[in-house]
Amino acid sequence: MDKKWDKHIVYALLTAVYAAGLLAGSTVSHMPPEMWSMLKDRAYGFAVTGSADGWATILLRSMLFNALPITAAFLMGFTAFGGFGAAVVTFVKGYGAGGAVATLYAAYPGGGLALAALCMLPQALISSLAVITLSDKAIRFSRSFRSIAAGDAVYADTERAAGRKRRFITRFMRVLLTVPVVAVLDAFLTPVILKMVT
Repeated sequence: MDKKWDKHIVYALLTAVYAAGLLAGSTVSHMPPEMWSMLKDRAYGFAVTGSADGWATILLRSMLFNALPITAAFLMGFTAFGGFGAAVVTFVKGYGAGGAVATLYAAYPGGGLALAALCMLPQALISSLAVITLSDKAIRFSRSFRSIAAGDAVYADTERAAGRKRRFITRFMRVLLTVPVVAVLDAFLTPVILKMVT
């Protein structure tokens, strides 16, 4: 298969896996009411009082929530089963986003979907594309491990292998830069939107 088409197919498949996770999460999962109430109170408290504690809580949770799947996708690249692992990471990312949408809809039945779009769309788009992109790269990088095990001399070449590894790590570091961007969007947008609707 032509490498250009192969690249598009892998990315399209990962996007489909993410969409499946999004659908599954939005239909069968949502945050427990007590947890949602706690997060909403913290966010609303920051929106009303400007509490630095509330802002920091949202910021740190968002950074952790978004850094984990990116790091997991990166680590999958260093395994021989990176294709399967990266697909699982992508699905779980979609599932989490779908669950968040379901939670907002359950909390605000009248305008939950609109609220989800306002609260989540900018940062969800950035973080989801980051995970899908890195998963795509992880699948390609993991192929080198299978090829080396199969005795492929091209992949076994030390200099070439080092170059591939360096490029993969560089891509990971670039994608990781989306984490603070998404966290800042979360920390500012979520309290403001919640203040508008509560």
